[in-house]
Amino acid sequence: MKQKSIWINISMVIAILGSLSYYFYAETITLFPSYYHAWTQSDRFALALCYLQTGMNLFKPCTFNLMTIEGVTAVDLPIFEYIIAWFMKIFGSEAPWIFRATTLVYSIIGYLYLFRLSKLIGASTVRSIAIALFAFTCPVLVYYNAGFVPSPYSFASIFISYYFVFRYLKEANTKHLAWGLFFLTIAALYRTPYNIFLFAVLIQLSLKAIICKTSYRREVLYFAISYFTIIAYSIYKGMLAEKYGTMFLTELLYPESFAEFQNLLTDIWNTWKYQYFTKAHYLFLGLGALVLVWKLFAFKSWNTLQKQWALLTALILAGVSLYFVLMMQQFPAHDYYFIDSFYPGIIMLFALAVSLIPSRPGWNIAFVIASVGLLYKGTLQAKAVQDNRYTRQSWDDGETTRHNFDAADVFLDAAGVAKDDRILVLDAYSTNAPLILSKRWGYTVQHTTKENLQNAVNDFNYDFVVIQDEYLPHAIIYNHPNLVHHLEPLAHNGKISVYKYTTDSLNQHFYDLLPIDTSASKPMELNFSDSIKSFWSSHYETLEDSIGEQFIKIKSTEQFGPAFGQKVSELRGRHILFEMTYVNSGEPTITDIAISATDDVNTNYYKSISMMLHHTSKPEKLRCMFVLPEGLNPEDLVKCFLYNFRGNEITAYGFSVLSY
Repeated sequence: MKQKSIWINISMVIAILGSLSYYFYAETITLFPSYYHAWTQSDRFALALCYLQTGMNLFKPCTFNLMTIEGVTAVDLPIFEYIIAWFMKIFGSEAPWIFRATTLVYSIIGYLYLFRLSKLIGASTVRSIAIALFAFTCPVLVYYNAGFVPSPYSFASIFISYYFVFRYLKEANTKHLAWGLFFLTIAALYRTPYNIFLFAVLIQLSLKAIICKTSYRREVLYFAISYFTIIAYSIYKGMLAEKYGTMFLTELLYPESFAEFQNLLTDIWNTWKYQYFTKAHYLFLGLGALVLVWKLFAFKSWNTLQKQWALLTALILAGVSLYFVLMMQQFPAHDYYFIDSFYPGIIMLFALAVSLIPSRPGWNIAFVIASVGLLYKGTLQAKAVQDNRYTRQSWDDGETTRHNFDAADVFLDAAGVAKDDRILVLDAYSTNAPLILSKRWGYTVQHTTKENLQNAVNDFNYDFVVIQDEYLPHAIIYNHPNLVHHLEPLAHNGKISVYKYTTDSLNQHFYDLLPIDTSASKPMELNFSDSIKSFWSSHYETLEDSIGEQFIKIKSTEQFGPAFGQKVSELRGRHILFEMTYVNSGEPTITDIAISATDDVNTNYYKSISMMLHHTSKPEKLRCMFVLPEGLNPEDLVKCFLYNFRGNEITAYGFSVLSY
């Protein structure tokens, strides 16, 4: 009867988590790595895909990026990517949903064991469900529960392992400890920070052995096997890094001063405070904290497992606090680092608080009412966070890159780029996403300085250069103008273009690099030697330099430069190429070029591009491109303008806009 009751409870938890999963992921489960941290997510997707293409050797992980030798890379042991690769092999598909679904299933298993663990330390069935749902609905966890980053796998493994560790503490059966250490070892091998959680158990059991004056020979053996495995792979990973290189972070990033520590802490809080937890979750945590403070005065009444739970949680929080400081520079930009650090400890504290609430009718009713209300509100708030995360933003270069490279493999096939040809993607934003979507191996350049671009075209072993059209003007040619004469255009699809790099100097103009019909599309210029065109607005006084050239001065107090404006219906296409000729005799500085599409009431599109104004004593041309989204109203007014909110002194000799 007891066994039947356990399975009923498990089935109930799975049904609830499954229903919530449909609510959260029905519209996103098939998505390619995208939106938040698409870079990291696509790197992990690449690990799984490359196993399929390179013979399924677990100990030779690789990505499509040949910045490392043969694409092989040192990385924490990618056990789950390897398993996912086998699933893909079985299904005969490389579809992203296989990766996402595998992550989700394993995550649900982790929350199921959190439920079982909560019951083990004294929480009722209802309270244990509430604990599992509290964790499952935290916004950052919701986002990655069905994603590609490795953290959710290790996070789930922690609660699986701790369930067995506490079964061992309760029943003194070493087979439970063996299973617990197995999953802890997997978690630590897969994601290095989870060594903290393994070490915390080691300290906990060591203290127990000292206090009880007991010899734990078999337990020592299990820990020895665990650490031998971790150390052995760590040595092997170092050998991989030395022989092939690595595409993944391998250094500490701690604040270098107390002032930087304070600034980072402020940035982390301002960026992620309602992403880590919703307001409803914070209220639930606050109530739990009150229970813990109250119950500290009745510590003697805690059961043995609750006391052990409190000790382990304290050890974990001490360890992750140190990790937080050592990797603090990563936290403002990487929300999933919280999964590797504070999430488990906070959830464990919350579970302890809930288990300590008196089990009396009044308390039980109050808890049910509070938990139903807060979890319902928290779920709605978490869903709102997900909807916002999956909304395309104009500033999201990762999502723009994904969109531009959609079906790139078909385009490259038609352009004559063979499957075994290597491509060089300039301004790729991420290291693997363009290569995965192109279904080719190759190289990427993310930081398009002149030096990086020159080294890439000269040193890498590639066959073709691929560039996103909208990044070509400002990220490539503006930084390295001479490339205009060395990139031979071969094919365009309106989003990306294929080039052949040649050391010969080609007699061509910038416009030749793009699919622009110059006979049909003429730049609409604002030349200060001529009268102001009707589609340009400018209130600036025209000045004249020593050789008679006309120019204007935009003062530091003037927020906007001359603006171009036309209705959507009057443009020749969605591609808007903005040009400005300027002189900057001072230090290099940054200005912004912006575009907007508005109706009488709303701004329906806005994007700005930050551009460096080089030090130059003679006129230099700055170019950038915007691609208007589909679906704008034909009557929307499109404005393109210099946005001088940084307060620069700018000397401009002319502006032009070309639409195609």
